Amino acid sequence: MDMQLRRGTLAAAMLAAAGLAFSGAAALAGPLETTVPRNAAAGLFPVMTYGKSDCGSYPVAELRVTEKPRHGTVTFVKKPFTLGKEAGICSGTRFEVPWLIYQPAVNYVGPDSVSISWKWTLYSNGTIMKYATKDFAITVK
Repeated sequence: MDMQLRRGTLAAAMLAAAGLAFSGAAALAGPLETTVPRNAAAGLFPVMTYGKSDCGSYPVAELRVTEKPRHGTVTFVKKPFTLGKEAGICSGTRFEVPWLIYQPAVNYVGPDSVSISWKWTLYSNGTIMKYATKDFAITVK
């Protein structure tokens, strides 16, 4: 599979994912808008949380697609991800995380959407499990 883990999407995705462990659902407000090329798979979102003080990766569970795309398919594939400068002291830390991968239907051009949900662990006064959802507004060009 010829897959792009696209840098423009990564910055927005990581801001949302990084904020998850500290500000909950507010970090995921609104759909993440992204453009993908026709006939090519694209990595849309690294599903992860990390600790801003220890730079450790916290596990996610019950990862699922809650609304399938109408004009393509999605899968989760474990791929490397490196935290960018927005991660502060954790910048450059590398993790293997599940990525949401979108593949548009052959020769399809136009809008599509997908929604995912997952459970993640928040380490604050013990282990607390929280649920998160994320919607994606996709434009295939």
